[in-house]
Amino acid sequence: MKLIKCDNCGQSINPKRAACPFCNAEVVKAVPEAPATQPVAYAVVDDRSVEDPASPPQPWWKRPNIIIPAVVGVAFLAVFVAFGASMLASQDAARKATKDAAAAATVQKAADVKAATAKAMEPFLQLKAALHVGIVFADYTKRVQDAQYALNSYAPSDANGQAIKQHLTNAAALYATALDSWNSSIQNDTSKNMWPSWTAASVEVDQASSLTKSE
Repeated sequence: MKLIKCDNCGQSINPKRAACPFCNAEVVKAVPEAPATQPVAYAVVDDRSVEDPASPPQPWWKRPNIIIPAVVGVAFLAVFVAFGASMLASQDAARKATKDAAAAATVQKAADVKAATAKAMEPFLQLKAALHVGIVFADYTKRVQDAQYALNSYAPSDANGQAIKQHLTNAAALYATALDSWNSSIQNDTSKNMWPSWTAASVEVDQASSLTKSE
């Protein structure tokens, strides 16, 4: 054990004694020095990214880590919605164009059918009208040929058109029969009545004409 010196008499004494045995002076014990403390290292932190705990929290629309992703998300959603709307509009436009084209094709087909029927009917109607006002053999022959040519060029695909062609075919045959009778009467210098054939042919033409109104 390390002895200490009495501050009063200078004698070496036990440090555990409360008083010096030589001079009875109170032993003053030295207070142990506190160990040296190591300096505390503080981390330097950018105060711009750390909120002051004492200050109130910022609203969400002022926080960069919230507002930026929100803006990007809204922009992406807007682009997606606009793209979807554009695609739907394109599809609607394509469907409308297809529907309009189909309707136009139907109208055009009906117009073509009507025009073809009118072209086939025209020489028959003219021949019928000419017979009522008077006609010579040569003119009659040409008109019968024109009617037959028109009939040969007429090729309907629908039921109504085929019915019209049948009536015109019957009329053409009757007009041809009358032509043969007329030619025979000229060659043999005889008189033959062609009006029954012409009358029957006229009925066929009228029936064909009535069917054209339903096209």
